[in-house]
Amino acid sequence: MKSIEKHMCEDKDDGAYVQQRMESETWQKEKNN
Repeated sequence: MKSIEKHMCEDKDDGAYVQQRMESETWQKEKNN
């Protein structure tokens, strides 16, 4: 799992990918509450 995520990160712009993941996780948390 870790190696797949790392590979995906390398395919994209690192900063944008991380920010997108953080926003997605935040949205999911807000949706659950």
